[in-house]
Amino acid sequence: MVVSSTIYFVYEKFLELIMKRIYWVLVSVFLFSCGQQNVTKDILETKEVDDTPYGLAGNTYRNKNLVFKITNLPVDSWAIYADNHPLLSELTLDYAKDTNTNQFVVLLLASYPKKEYQSRLDESNGILADLEIGMETQTKTDKRSAEDFSNGFMQSYPENEYYEKEGVRTKDSYSGYKFYYTHRASGIKGGIAYFIRSSRNTKRVYRLLYRAKSEEADIGREAFENMLENLEFNTL
Repeated sequence: MVVSSTIYFVYEKFLELIMKRIYWVLVSVFLFSCGQQNVTKDILETKEVDDTPYGLAGNTYRNKNLVFKITNLPVDSWAIYADNHPLLSELTLDYAKDTNTNQFVVLLLASYPKKEYQSRLDESNGILADLEIGMETQTKTDKRSAEDFSNGFMQSYPENEYYEKEGVRTKDSYSGYKFYYTHRASGIKGGIAYFIRSSRNTKRVYRLLYRAKSEEADIGREAFENMLENLEFNTL
């Protein structure tokens, strides 16, 4: 009888110990679950949803398919055209004649001073400066970085003098490469920035630029640098 009582007592303590451990495991799981729910709730509450319309809206351009946005465009003093405007189609076709470009598509164009321009190819249209955003898709290229594409451009157009060559970052810290140039014969000044977004074997090559007659070089450069400062790629 003494042995049986001892065995029963040990068994009872063992069950009590097991139940305590199960209890604390369940409490820990419950607390962790509540914590995760609070974290998820905080993330959902603090995540900003971009409700900017697609296309050109006010001083903002947002491209749905290529997932980028640019704000603070100089709409008061520049004429700005986007998406399917005929002037963009005209300029895209003009680029197609250039053997140094590959299926280049113009996405946004701005011209200074602000007025309604009828043609890009008419030299008497009074344009003093241009801003431009374009993109080409490449599947076979040895160039891997924005700097590589910048060097490729500079090698293709030796008639320009190049300077201030350096890395650049967008508003959301996406890295690219920019440089400035002067056309030796005409004195036209400009700046170009490249950004590369890759997906498997495909590269989307984004090019932002400005061109300006020498007397309006400061206006063109200021608008170009403002465009770079307000460019975002990681936007939904």
